[in-house]
Amino acid sequence: LHPAQDIPNARGTALIAKVKKPYTEDPASPVRERQSVGIYADWLPAPASFGDYDQFEGIARIPGQISWRFTMHQVQEDAPSWFGGSPWTGKFDEISSELTVNTLVEVRPFNSKTKKAGQAVLQGTLQRCRG
Repeated sequence: LHPAQDIPNARGTALIAKVKKPYTEDPASPVRERQSVGIYADWLPAPASFGDYDQFEGIARIPGQISWRFTMHQVQEDAPSWFGGSPWTGKFDEISSELTVNTLVEVRPFNSKTKKAGQAVLQGTLQRCRG
């Protein structure tokens, strides 16, 4: 994932995987296959630096068809960088659609109270992904 805005050092990656999930917690439960999107974004400034935001959210969307949004969480580092920026992660693993090469993955600032999202700060497509 590359910067969609001028943010020094900010980069990210998305992990797309097929996962087998049980329907229930019962060990004998049948399983179903889903797609999972996980995002690791690093060197992000505080969400508030983009406006009235208190966290980041991840978004995966197939343009013109469907999208999935999920909360990202700040990673607590043992030795944070004196330079600034911090890592954020999140994932969503309930996607039943097949993700196409034009699937867009983004990280956006988000206000958890108003549920408003800002403009993408990182983004990329699955165009150059390898299986």
